[in-house]
Amino acid sequence: MQKNYVVVVLNGPRLNAHGFPARGDDEGRFDPARTEKAVAVAKRLATMGEHVVVIPCGDAAPVHGEDLAEMVRLIKAAGVPCSPANNGGTNMNTFGDCAVAACNIKAFIDTGNSIGNITLVTCWYHGPRAAIQLRNALWREGIVGASVTVRSVVWGRVLHGLRVLHDELRGTYHAWLQRPERSHGPRYGKPGYHQASK
Repeated sequence: MQKNYVVVVLNGPRLNAHGFPARGDDEGRFDPARTEKAVAVAKRLATMGEHVVVIPCGDAAPVHGEDLAEMVRLIKAAGVPCSPANNGGTNMNTFGDCAVAACNIKAFIDTGNSIGNITLVTCWYHGPRAAIQLRNALWREGIVGASVTVRSVVWGRVLHGLRVLHDELRGTYHAWLQRPERSHGPRYGKPGYHQASK
């Protein structure tokens, strides 16, 4: 049986006019960096003879559902198979994105497909927390022993990463303990989050 390689890509924060994560009421613009990295990873695996499917996640800013649609457009334009993880704007954080990605992976397995490896694409500061939450989500779906690799991080937004690093590390600790996720600071690049979650 042929093993399929899954690339899960989590959408990054929206950017302001200066290329930094948007704050406050600034709606910002879509940043394609993570999606482009996921496409490059998928194409590299495909050239090695592997069957690859990309699962884009990230309708974390529900008032900007077009971000997920743009991710899907970029992936399909590159000729890469795509299975978007869309929860109708309700998965408004990494925990929710990983939960929906795990559901997609379970559905993929339930239709008779075999999974070889799951590669997670996200930014350098977000990788540890996201990987733990994806592993936890897979475990909750009954997918035990799946290999999750964060080997394709996006090295950018260094200043933003340093600004949020202490919150990411605290979030990683909570994810490792499997505690419910809660925000420890301002949500950069997620306009509309508070309006939609009220």
